[in-house]
Amino acid sequence: MVLFGLLLLLVLLLVLYFVVQPRPVNIPIKDRHDFITGGSMGIGLAIAKQAASEGARISRLTRSMDQLEKAKQSINQ
Repeated sequence: MVLFGLLLLLVLLLVLYFVVQPRPVNIPIKDRHDFITGGSMGIGLAIAKQAASEGARISRLTRSMDQLEKAKQSINQ
């Protein structure tokens, strides 16, 4: 009985492994408008650069106009 339970558990775990596997999602963003918060530094800036390189229009929300200008220059390079 215990062996049957362990075997059933193993089979269920294997089924879940193959059913619930993470799959990469490819969403085209060319000619779309992206609104990015914190888009002047860190992860937000990296996302803004990636989105711009893929052809998206970008709006960024930042706390500082100076940082926004620096980020704009780095993205346009």
